[in-house]
Amino acid sequence: MNTRKKIWLTVAIFAALALLTGLPEVARGIAARGVWAVNYGRVGFPLLLLLWAGVMYRRS
Repeated sequence: MNTRKKIWLTVAIFAALALLTGLPEVARGIAARGVWAVNYGRVGFPLLLLLWAGVMYRRS
C-alpha cells in the first residue's frame, strides 16, 4: 500500500468517526427543534469528505 492510499484511508477513517459522532447530535436536534432548524453540516461535511476520500483511495 503506497503512501497516498494510507493518507486517504486515514482521512476516510476520521471522516467516518466524525459522521458517527455527529449523527446523535443531529437526531437530538431534530427531536428538539424539528427537521428544518438543525445544522446538517455536522453530518453533511464528513459524509462528503468520506465519499471524496473513497474516490481518491480508489484512484491511487
